[in-house]
Amino acid sequence: VSINDFTNAVTYVVTAEDGTSQNYVVTITQGPAPKSSEKQLTAFSFESLNPIVTATISGLNITATVPYGTDVTKLVATFTASAKATVSVKQAPQTSGVSVYDFTNAVTYVVTAEDGSTQNYVVTITQGSAPKKSNLKEIIAYQVLIKDSKITFNDSMISVIVPYGTDITKLIASFTLSDSAKLYVDSVLQVSGVTFNNFNDTLVLTVKAEDGTTKTYSVTVTIDKNPLGIDEVTVSTVSVYPNPTTGIFHIDTKTGVNRVRILDIVGKEIYTFNSLDNMTFDVSSLTPNVYLIEVDSKLGLKIFKIEKK
Repeated sequence: VSINDFTNAVTYVVTAEDGTSQNYVVTITQGPAPKSSEKQLTAFSFESLNPIVTATISGLNITATVPYGTDVTKLVATFTASAKATVSVKQAPQTSGVSVYDFTNAVTYVVTAEDGSTQNYVVTITQGSAPKKSNLKEIIAYQVLIKDSKITFNDSMISVIVPYGTDITKLIASFTLSDSAKLYVDSVLQVSGVTFNNFNDTLVLTVKAEDGTTKTYSVTVTIDKNPLGIDEVTVSTVSVYPNPTTGIFHIDTKTGVNRVRILDIVGKEIYTFNSLDNMTFDVSSLTPNVYLIEVDSKLGLKIFKIEKK
């Protein structure tokens, strides 16, 4: 019935009927605490993935689906186990959020309780389905890499006008396609800004979508018939004569001339005259052909066509 505090030793006094007594010292100690038998995994996830993947724990089975394309050979698991329990895989200790493991096949996690008892959890990782392949196959932008070229885009027909004299047998085009699409001419893969083609005839472009479906476009390149906006040989106050010439020609103008350039028919410079003491020019060394005379005067820039015999 009697209650006493045994935190410290307690002395019991036993008194006989004749009044004599004897003391008994009672000392209480506690035995060792029982070791825990708890050995559960209560949470399991892959927080290094984006987005984070949280596994499902069902009994002793743990399952998770990671995004398609995830490298499952080097995954870091984050887990929570019972207090005082340890976790291992094939006797190798596992640290939550640190240990890396290959989940290509099912992995058995062994949870060991403080009392030495164990419990096995089987972790199975699967990859999600591959994303649906795109069926987009459009040419969003297309341009021939020639200065001053003009393009008309009408549905699947592309028309390009390039300057007079352009060599259209080796033209390079830049283009923008739908995401994941590729462009082909015949079976040749086209690289924007790199691949050249012969545009003498209408070129058929095939755009292949990621899912393998295709769409065709046609490109027609036309050379401008007006060579660099050439004027007649005589323009207002400027004239070039004689035309044709056998080697000597003159420029007659009522205004000052800053510079005269002689170009071939496609606009490539042959001679430049910056020092203009007189307006007589000798082109006898040139081969017989048609040339362009560019006159930079106070009235602006004029280009004339002259024939050298």
